[in-house]
Amino acid sequence: MAWKGGCFSGKLPDELNDVASWDQLKLLIKERWGDNGRHHIIQDAHGLRENIRYNDKFSSEHVSKARSSPGAIMVYTQSLQLRLMSSRELYSSSDKHIKLYTKAGQAVAFLDKTSVNKDWFLSRYGDEKSSIYLDVLALSLEFSPSIRPDGDLELSGLTRSLNKMSYRDPHGHYLGPGIGFYEPHYAPIVNLIVVDSHDGLSKRVALAKTYLKIWVEANRKFGTFVLV
Repeated sequence: MAWKGGCFSGKLPDELNDVASWDQLKLLIKERWGDNGRHHIIQDAHGLRENIRYNDKFSSEHVSKARSSPGAIMVYTQSLQLRLMSSRELYSSSDKHIKLYTKAGQAVAFLDKTSVNKDWFLSRYGDEKSSIYLDVLALSLEFSPSIRPDGDLELSGLTRSLNKMSYRDPHGHYLGPGIGFYEPHYAPIVNLIVVDSHDGLSKRVALAKTYLKIWVEANRKFGTFVLV
């Protein structure tokens, strides 16, 4: 679903654009890539078996920046520029998640509280500094139960309805680890890395998460970053 939603740079095979059921999708995947074709699926999703012009993704400027910064790596991925709401808004809300917002005010992601010191993050990017935009990069996809043992949603700070974040086929079956799920127990999640970028270099300041559906609907774009 992430590939179909435009989250990967490779071209989606035409036959996968319109499928009638998860069963049909599973069959098409097996016919095209075989029983153990996960590696080739990943390659095709990233366009690695196409005629790639790497200079278009990693310019001489990016290479120069990376070479002059020991330990730096270049990454090509999708990203959004998001900001933190003010501390006043944060503490007046009953929801204590630290959310990241678009310029239009849409909550797109929230921070992984285990990845950053909350007080430090708020002091650096909150209050009058809440106009500072941070680059939020797609890191990986996660497909695990979206309801915690206590009954709450895994990302309850972004939605109260798992139905809206889950995927169903025309027969009403929800996407899950098996075929024929009638309840929305699973909703794909995008793991994100939040970076502060200056002078062409980006430094990690936190990790974050969002639902795949929210990420797909946001105005994200592909770009290259030099992480230090």
